[in-house]
Amino acid sequence: MMDIDLKLRVSDAIGRRDFVLAESLCRQAEGHIGEPDLLLIRGVVYCAQGDLDKARAALARAHQALPERADIAYNYGVILQQCGRMADAVEAWSKATACAPQNAAAWVNLALATQQLGETEAAAAVYRKALTHHPTHRDLLYNYANLLFRSGELEASESHYRRLLESHRNDAAAAINYAKLLKSAGRFAESEACYRQAIASGDRANLAQAHFNLANLLLLQGRWKEGFAAYEWRLTLADGTRAPWRLPNWTPALKPGSRVLLWNDQGQGDAIMFLRFASLLGGYRLFAFVQDSLKALAATAPGIEAAFGPADAPQAMDASLPLCSLPHALGLDSIDVWNGPYLSAPQHCAAPFADRAGMGRRIGLVWAGNPKHANDAHRSMRLMDFAPLFALPDIEWVSLQVGERVCELLTSPYRERVRDLSPCLADFSATASVIKQLDLVISIDSAPAHLAGALGTPVWTLLPAIDTDWRWQSAGETTPWYPTMRLFRQPRPLDWGSVVAAMADALRAGRALR
Repeated sequence: MMDIDLKLRVSDAIGRRDFVLAESLCRQAEGHIGEPDLLLIRGVVYCAQGDLDKARAALARAHQALPERADIAYNYGVILQQCGRMADAVEAWSKATACAPQNAAAWVNLALATQQLGETEAAAAVYRKALTHHPTHRDLLYNYANLLFRSGELEASESHYRRLLESHRNDAAAAINYAKLLKSAGRFAESEACYRQAIASGDRANLAQAHFNLANLLLLQGRWKEGFAAYEWRLTLADGTRAPWRLPNWTPALKPGSRVLLWNDQGQGDAIMFLRFASLLGGYRLFAFVQDSLKALAATAPGIEAAFGPADAPQAMDASLPLCSLPHALGLDSIDVWNGPYLSAPQHCAAPFADRAGMGRRIGLVWAGNPKHANDAHRSMRLMDFAPLFALPDIEWVSLQVGERVCELLTSPYRERVRDLSPCLADFSATASVIKQLDLVISIDSAPAHLAGALGTPVWTLLPAIDTDWRWQSAGETTPWYPTMRLFRQPRPLDWGSVVAAMADALRAGRALR
């Protein structure tokens, strides 16, 4: 084994970023320690300097010379991972854990890398084996519980969250994720207590996330006033959106007639949904700042004079207010403000349709949302999940899907059955013009569902069992947000088949589309 004192001295030099000293120590060690040990030390130094090619070459030689050395295999895996060679890193860490099962970091890296390769079952097996050696290790328990939760194995996930919190009582991140699981299971009181435990833990790094998640739980239960107050914590999240222009924050003391910029700090669906509240902020000249794809549509909302986007130069304004802060700013204790459709589509349709004679019902379809959405793995579907619907007669199917997932239709056996409108859907105003020509929109929980609802078009929205968004509450087929919307909920995690079967039954029975 390498000289421990040398290792410590090199580590200290690297920590102080004194690479001249680190190199000097390596030269002094030549002839005094074995070549594999020296290669290991040099590999670590090269890595710290950012020279991954030299680091990988040195550690590859060390690993080849001493394949049973766990410390060499571990560090080799780290370099391989940084070089983007994940499968090779997994092989190295597998060797490290086999040779030194006491190395918990190697187990953690091996499991995470296996997950990143998409091998969920294999990763679960790694966690189970690792926990036989490290039954209370925080990261192993935390990561495995998260993996089980994402896989829909709620009972097993809960068991590991509980084990984790028994050993690490003040782990705010674990309490937050356990609370999310409890929320998904409908155990709201326990979930709230868990969020409040995370808030009380004193962990400032997770404080905003705990408050924000608690807000989602409160809103899910229709506790609007306290929920929207807690929802303001979203603005302090590390990845939260910041105001686009440097303006004072709106306060009730702002004089009437002032120009107020309502800027969207959330997704496109959120902007569509919260624009309904703009006209309630009376006495001001209101302008919207939204994603460019929403500008033309947002300008049609009641109370909005004009809409701007990221490509526009800052305009003369007196104050700004996040669009999604309107319910809190207005002090609303109810969201029952529906006065009919509040967004308008252009009269000219972006996608001309044939004469309706003999065509039956015309239905739009959306099966996937933004892949960057935190819950996209559960809320998005595959086009093929809708296959039972395409066998139904007298329906003209049109795809409102945009983005990278359009390719599923282009390679699908149903490409002649479902008309691809993506080339016509340049922005949401164009999509709105199409939706107004439809009898029904069927969509996962994404912006087109909100758009159909805001236009007053019948829309069927498919909801996941895991981490259902707060705005749809926890049960029921209707929502106060959109009177023309009907909700179809997964009976269990990952089960879209039952949801689509229920839709097919409703369409066959000729039930009202609303």
